[in-house]
Amino acid sequence: MANSLTYIVDLKTQIPIYARDEFSLGRDSPQLEHAHGTISKRHVKFHCIVFEDDGQWSIPPLVYAEDVSTNGTYLRRAQTPVEDQPDPRGILMRSSIRITLLEENDELWFHPSVFLRYHVNKDLEGEDPPFPSAVIGRRFQVEKRKIGEGGHGAVHIAVHRKTQRQLACKIVPLDIVRQQQNFCEEKLTQEFEILRDLDHPNIIRLEKVFHSHTNLYIFQELVPGGDLFSFMDKSHPAGVSAIEAAVIVQQILRGVDYLHEHGIVHRDLKPDNILLSSTKGGCRVVITDFGQSRYLPNSEHSVQSLTRRMNTLVGTVGYIAPEVYRRNPKIIPESGYSKAVDIWSVGCITSYLVCGKPIFRDGHDENSDRAIQNRSIECNLDLLDDDSFWQNVGRRAKDFIRRSLVLDEDVRMTAKQALQHEWFSNPTHADEFEAVYQHAIQDWI
Repeated sequence: MANSLTYIVDLKTQIPIYARDEFSLGRDSPQLEHAHGTISKRHVKFHCIVFEDDGQWSIPPLVYAEDVSTNGTYLRRAQTPVEDQPDPRGILMRSSIRITLLEENDELWFHPSVFLRYHVNKDLEGEDPPFPSAVIGRRFQVEKRKIGEGGHGAVHIAVHRKTQRQLACKIVPLDIVRQQQNFCEEKLTQEFEILRDLDHPNIIRLEKVFHSHTNLYIFQELVPGGDLFSFMDKSHPAGVSAIEAAVIVQQILRGVDYLHEHGIVHRDLKPDNILLSSTKGGCRVVITDFGQSRYLPNSEHSVQSLTRRMNTLVGTVGYIAPEVYRRNPKIIPESGYSKAVDIWSVGCITSYLVCGKPIFRDGHDENSDRAIQNRSIECNLDLLDDDSFWQNVGRRAKDFIRRSLVLDEDVRMTAKQALQHEWFSNPTHADEFEAVYQHAIQDWI
């Protein structure tokens, strides 16, 4: 069963929305008969994101609406009281929000007499979230729609009552997580302790955290395009062009550089932890999931801070630098590792972007964790010139990967050096990259 839109002119026309659908509706759409002349030819773009493909969805497909019109589209949220609506038709999307996740009975007004009403397949509706306190309820409205689920709780859609901006709300049931093995209260709060003072367009924004007797409510910005892994897996299994990859990687590096400047090492950079603000090219790229991150004091006046290193084994196989699991032949195992591990991960992400597979995963060989680790330790990058997967990848992209995947961490590029690499800074493309970036972050608030 599909979710659907009802065309309100005749109250009969049902427009189905299927998994991974992407389409636009406007004046020339056959579904919208009698459309008014002030409605744009392409008025609203819809896309449906699915995170699970086995047909047994615990997370229902997410349907986003994006205003692409000339005259604007009004969004009337069904869950928002009429007295809180700035206009009977709701809020003008292009003046406050450009893209929104639709909920049951939300309305999109193309014209004072033409609007669409969204319906969710009843079989896919979620359960009501734990009832938040009155303090939370006055500021945020937490919906029952679930958009994610993990070991520490579920993620629901929320709406900031004053601005009508959608957010993601992670609800962590404290009684359950306290029963988990190796539970640590400090570990539970570590992620938002790191995020609370960060403010950068390529870093997920923490809006607010509430701590009740029973639950932890963590409100973050909602990034509607899904994660980079899903984007590649569904739309670009063979990789994206070098230019598209450069646009994405440069934004990741901007975020990493900001983190390192603030003494933070992410330690688990991978496609799953990179979010996209849209499914179209040139969108904003956002680093998320700081559960494995570490704050290292960055004071120039502290000798200890300059030599401080990490030892905990964290990260994801295929994206972890060899020194993290103490097998880097260029580094004494007992000496731990530094923030340079994030650049190794960026190099692995880059290879995945341009050829559609992790660089140390061999399609003709065993792909156990140990085998992948062994290949990363060898760090034989001859395949960049010899492997058929790499024939169409440009020289600059290959050189960037080579300078990121260096066993000697003192030779490996820093984030600042990586941003100055000729892949981004060459005279032919530098101005264009900057223009694309400014366009990508223009809606960042």
